[in-house]
Amino acid sequence: MTQPIGQNDVFAGVRLALNDIDGTELLVGGTVDLETSDSTTLRVEASGRINNDVSWNLTAGAFNSEKVTDPLYQIKKDDYIELGMTYYF
Repeated sequence: MTQPIGQNDVFAGVRLALNDIDGTELLVGGTVDLETSDSTTLRVEASGRINNDVSWNLTAGAFNSEKVTDPLYQIKKDDYIELGMTYYF
């Protein structure tokens, strides 16, 4: 039987803002299934400025599940990393 995503899960996260002139920030969060610790997710976001005209951002996500009946099992190989830059003019 398939169980719903988010049932009996715990989320923990941390936000670090360096309060520097570049506005550097880091966010990290993850979930763990309390019933079976086989199901976990992790998300990381970071951003900052290079100068007045250019900023960067990074987003990453990871999914893990060992049980075939867990909905996360279908996306366990869909981890991703995205790096972006924005130019302001």
